[in-house]
Amino acid sequence: MRHPTHDYSADAAYSVTICSHERHLVFEEDSVRQVIEWAWNQIPSHFAHARTDAFVVMPNHVHGILVFQRIPDRVMVGAQHAGRLPSDKRDAASPLSTVIRSFKAAVTRELRLRDLWDDQPLWQRNYHDRVIRDPEELSRIREYIAYNPIAWQYDHENPKRQQDKVHVQRWAWIENPVLSEIN
Repeated sequence: MRHPTHDYSADAAYSVTICSHERHLVFEEDSVRQVIEWAWNQIPSHFAHARTDAFVVMPNHVHGILVFQRIPDRVMVGAQHAGRLPSDKRDAASPLSTVIRSFKAAVTRELRLRDLWDDQPLWQRNYHDRVIRDPEELSRIREYIAYNPIAWQYDHENPKRQQDKVHVQRWAWIENPVLSEIN
């Protein structure tokens, strides 16, 4: 799932897609969507090295942009949602995975506290990320995230997807993980 040659401990911006377990349409309910948005907006409060950017909750997945800026000596400021201690070498080397794991845990925990989710898995294991290479790509991904709700009927995560050549031609580079590694 991760880009094989990218240094995930370096300063970078990422586009991430996180899907619900088995891509069930569980994020359609307003109260669930609000918890997900709340947890996303809390990320910078828990991770001093992380900044959130564009974000959208879809019926069975979320898209977001996370920007990481290295902190000297990896000093963590503030409490993490549900991360491991900074002494864990794997987490120190991959701030993206730490933040995503923490975000998923915070959403699941809050939904359960509010009796909006039971003990079933909420999230699909893992996530898809794309290293954002330059300002132009950042702009294109922001546009994709903003456009995604309007184009749900064409979205590759939609179980009732309608084929649309224009949509595929315009967005295949980000929707297709194989193409994303090539382009």
